[in-house]
Amino acid sequence: MSVQRLHDHPIVVTLIALALAVAVVLVIATAWGFDAFLRAWSHPQYGWLAVVGCAELLAVGAYVVAYRGIALVHGGPRLRRGLALRVHTAHWHESGNEHTGEGAPAHAACVHG
Repeated sequence: MSVQRLHDHPIVVTLIALALAVAVVLVIATAWGFDAFLRAWSHPQYGWLAVVGCAELLAVGAYVVAYRGIALVHGGPRLRRGLALRVHTAHWHESGNEHTGEGAPAHAACVHG
């Protein structure tokens, strides 16, 4: 399936992704046993949730570093951290903008530091 086709049908793509996520959760619940699965969610371990939250923040920082490094390839502009963060945020929250076909928003390739 081409990137343009995925872009043209965001609701279908979202529904397919949601169906896959539900299927994976059901497979895990079946393998683990539904009662044990439900008990695990009835008593969450907040320490682990904090670890996951911190890991997500570290991942965002890593993306910012990566965007800044990629922008420098072939003499590109030096991006400020805030601008790289906005590019990353735009990538994940983009609505209706064309893609380059390589997973990055088209406007990310046109950013001037």
